[in-house]
Order: sequence, then C-alpha cells, then structure tokens
Amino acid sequence: ADASDCENLTVVLDNLVDSAIEMLSRHDASDLRQLGPIRLLQCLQAMARLGTVESPLHFRIYAHLLKPNSSSRIPAKYLAHGLDALATVVNNRAGYSEPLDNDAADNGSFPETKLLLRAFMRRLRKQKVREEATIDDLCRALLATDDLWHSGGLKELEDEAAIFGFTALQAILQKKRDNGVQIHPGQMATMVSAWATFTNTEKKDTVIDELLFVCIDDCVLERSSILELERIISSIQQLQ
Repeated sequence: ADASDCENLTVVLDNLVDSAIEMLSRHDASDLRQLGPIRLLQCLQAMARLGTVESPLHFRIYAHLLKPNSSSRIPAKYLAHGLDALATVVNNRAGYSEPLDNDAADNGSFPETKLLLRAFMRRLRKQKVREEATIDDLCRALLATDDLWHSGGLKELEDEAAIFGFTALQAILQKKRDNGVQIHPGQMATMVSAWATFTNTEKKDTVIDELLFVCIDDCVLERSSILELERIISSIQQLQ
C-alpha cells in the first residue's frame, strides 16, 4: 500500500509539473522577461532536474538568456549552475524515447542549446567573472562541460570547450596558489577527468604537473574514496 501511495503521488506531481510548465509557456515573452535572467535560469535548472526534455518553453528561456543584457548580468555561480542544467537537459534528451517536436531542431541538433552553452562558457572564461567564481563553481562547470563532451552535446563546440576547460583548470590552480586552500578529492577527480578530456596529447602542458604536485602536497589520494580513485584512474587510462 505504501509503495502504491508513493507511485500515485509521483504521478500526481508529474502531472502538476507538466501543467505548470504548460501554463508558464502560455505567457507572453514580456511576462517571462519580468522574471529576470537568474530566475529564468533557476526555472531551467528545476525543469532539468525534474527530467523534462526541451520544449517550446525551454527555447523561449534560451532566447531570453542569450540576449546581451541578460547573459552579461549572470554571476559566475549561476553560469556554473546553468552549464550543469544544460548538461542535464542534454542527458534527458538522450534518454527520451519519443521524437522531440521542435521546428528549430536540425537532425537532432539544437542550435539554441549550443549557442547558450557557448555563451555561458565564454562569459565564465572572462577574467572578472572567473575571479568571482569559487573553486566549487569552476569544478561544477568543468564537470558539466566534461559530461556534455562525452554525451555528444558539444559537437561543433569542441575547441570552445577545450579553451574553457583549460582556462577553468588554470583559474582553480591560481586560486589554490593565492589562497592556500586544500583541493578536495572530488574536486581533484573532476579536474583530472576534465584535463584528460580536453588535453591535446601532442602538445605539452603544465596543468597535469601541477595537479600531480597538488595530489601529493594535499594528500588527495590518501583522502579519496574508492569512487574518486576510480574516476582518476579511468581518466588517465583513456589517454593510453
């Protein structure tokens, strides 16, 4: 009986979410604009976590967030959450069994999604913005970008992603040098994974040398869980 009650509640909540999204999508563009970029982004994040796929409402939110007077007002913390939300949306799309009805889609490619991804990565690369970001913010953005890369959500944006990835990694290491903070095992696993994804093995870079030094200096491996150690090993293995 308890299991049945939980299942019924889930159905009711799913229907409530669908209805709320449908009602919100009926509002004029000027009404959505009143929410402001941060609340629109939070709405996008909530829909992503609820497992929704891209709908007309998503694309209207994307259009608002792509406007210069919107994207330029989004702080680093919310840019990182935005990348995380978009990564979730792309993963939701991949697991959706029915074809998505979207006139803007071209053979499964959603240009608005890519434009927003590029806008968020470019803004987070700006010195003033990345300086206000915390290590957690940058790691969240790195994890999302790494996930998008492996899920195919960054096709045609590989160079942008690689530039962003290394900029974020270097920013984290600079914050470490400036503030003397310890890098947590989960953060290190994310950084090593991102480095392995975005690195060009034909070119020498110093990032991995610094990451190795931090691993030793902060005793990161000794403090890592089995899952974090596995992530680090698997990341390095993919380069072999």
